[in-house]
Amino acid sequence: MHAPAEAVPPALGTAEPVDAASCRLHTAADTPEYLAYRIAVLGFEFTLLGPPELVPHLRAVEGHAKPQGR
Repeated sequence: MHAPAEAVPPALGTAEPVDAASCRLHTAADTPEYLAYRIAVLGFEFTLLGPPELVPHLRAVEGHAKPQGR
């Protein structure tokens, strides 16, 4: 996560500090869809380190979050 470890709610998992401005989030969820949602609602930029199966679910969440043109 591109956020300090202290900014990540403990209920989401373990935020391991990387430096003062970023952390590695160790978390799990029942489904990849729910995991993507949990990551997205944090509102922080992030770099996905794995699992690669999560990518399409994150893209789906992103697609739902974008304002649609009229």
